[in-house]
Amino acid sequence: MKNHYGAISAVPKIYYKQSRGDYAKGADSVHIVLEDDEKFSFWLGEAKFYKAIAPAMVEAIKSIKNTLNKDKLKKESSIITGIQGLDRAIANPAIADSIKGLLSHETSIDRLKPLLHVPILLLYQCEITKNETRFTDEYKNGIIDDHKKQAATYFEKHVKELASTVPQYSEITFHLILIPVPDSKKIKNEFINQALSLRKT
Repeated sequence: MKNHYGAISAVPKIYYKQSRGDYAKGADSVHIVLEDDEKFSFWLGEAKFYKAIAPAMVEAIKSIKNTLNKDKLKKESSIITGIQGLDRAIANPAIADSIKGLLSHETSIDRLKPLLHVPILLLYQCEITKNETRFTDEYKNGIIDDHKKQAATYFEKHVKELASTVPQYSEITFHLILIPVPDSKKIKNEFINQALSLRKT
């Protein structure tokens, strides 16, 4: 989000866990993107890391449905407006005040929905990727075709589950990001080991 959109990381979720063994509540990531001098977009991200893509899709839809609950959106907004770092990250005080006004508890969530983007990142173990050793045109075209099918499957389930239950669903922008890896367990273990080593330093 920072590299591609120049986003402001609005809520570092790790800081808002209630206890050491607890999960971070709400969306997996929360960012604000300044579109221009007057406009901004509000990004609530979901990330799933699974060996197979099918259960990742199911869990992502459940998480999004929970995140888009009116009370949960209000909670995310209230956390952001209470963070002093937002003022330091946004150079123009008028824009910072406008953002905090739209995210305040008093403002209707209906005004936020058209500004809302939900990136859905699914990292999964992919047999196509596992069986390749080089990034060839054949592999690239194969993974593109596969991801088109996966995206169609995902959004068919997504629309069926959310369109009739999430108010203003059609005004929210959803982004699906698929990351195929050859060995999900290896990546997960390496990530955990790196995180543990950073905690010790």
